[in-house]
Amino acid sequence: MPKVEAWLCEHTNKLFRHRADYISHLRKLRREHAKILAMSRIDVEVEAWIAQGRNTSSFDDLADWLILEFPGPLARLPQFTKHGEALPRIIGWSWNRMEWKDSCSNSHAAPAGKPTNWHGLSNLPHGYPGWIGEVRFHTTNSSWHISDALKMIGIHFGGGGGGTVTPEHTKMKGAKYGFRFGVTLFAEEWESLVMMEALKGDPTDV
Repeated sequence: MPKVEAWLCEHTNKLFRHRADYISHLRKLRREHAKILAMSRIDVEVEAWIAQGRNTSSFDDLADWLILEFPGPLARLPQFTKHGEALPRIIGWSWNRMEWKDSCSNSHAAPAGKPTNWHGLSNLPHGYPGWIGEVRFHTTNSSWHISDALKMIGIHFGGGGGGTVTPEHTKMKGAKYGFRFGVTLFAEEWESLVMMEALKGDPTDV
C-alpha cells in the first residue's frame, strides 16, 4: 500500500495532506493568538486607566483628568478605530448644576452590569443613586463615538448635542467642536467621589 503523509494540528485537530497548507494554518493561528494577547493587554490597561479616573476625589479633579488623559487607551479599542475616526482630545470641560439624587433615572442608562428600565417595569429597578446635571466640553475633532467612550468611564449622557465652534465662540486653543449634554453619574461607579463628597458634609449639590 502506498504511504500517505498527513499533518495534524494539535490546536484544532485539523488534518492536512500537504505540509504547505499545514504551515499556512499554523501561521494563521499564531496571528490570531497574537491579536488575542494584544487585546487582552489593552483590556487590562483600559481597566486600570478607568480605575484611575474613578479614583478622583472631586468633580473638578475629574474634569482635569479628562482634559489631561482622555482618550488614553480607549483610542486603541477596535470599536473606536474600525471606522477610521479617532477619538478626540478634550480641550475644556465644565460641570453645571450637578445635584445628588437618591434615584437617578435608568430609562436610558444604568451602572455597568445593571438593567435599564425604559418601560418602567415593576420587576426592575426604577433608578439608582447618583448625580444628575449638565456638562459642557470642547474637543479637537468630532466623533460619533465620544459618548460611548465616556460611558465606559461612567459618564452617561442624556439629551443634548454639539457642533463646530470658531475662535469667536471660544478662546480654547485647538477646540473645533463644542458639546452640551445632560449627564448622570451613578454612585456605585464613583465610590471615591461619593466618599469625598460625604466627608464634606453630604453628597448633594456640587
